[in-house]
Amino acid sequence: MTTKESRRLRLLELLRTEGTLKAIAHRISPVSKYLDRYLSQIKTGIREMGDDLAADIEKTYRKPKGWMDHVGTSSIEASELLNVWSQFESAEQERIVEELRIRLRVIKDREAMKNLQNNQDARSPKHRT
Repeated sequence: MTTKESRRLRLLELLRTEGTLKAIAHRISPVSKYLDRYLSQIKTGIREMGDDLAADIEKTYRKPKGWMDHVGTSSIEASELLNVWSQFESAEQERIVEELRIRLRVIKDREAMKNLQNNQDARSPKHRT
């Protein structure tokens, strides 16, 4: 994955927590009138994020140096995921994220129930005949 792709993914990650590019821009530089437009161009791939802005984001969000440049890998190429994701309107992205959160809660609940059952099985006396 390229630095450009990593920085775009990290920007999307911040967008999920902050809600809007305007909120991110204001947090980075409260006096800038154009930063949210610039971030929008980075989000859509029109522009690349420079080193100075990446460093400013890391500092503002108290992330370690280089955080913007490195994203964990998975079996799905991040660039492919980013390209597909950017095709959705923001309302649809929100719906998808909410659906994924629900699915994740269901998976975690199932795991918790399974662990509880395993713990109960381990504590119950074994009956031999």
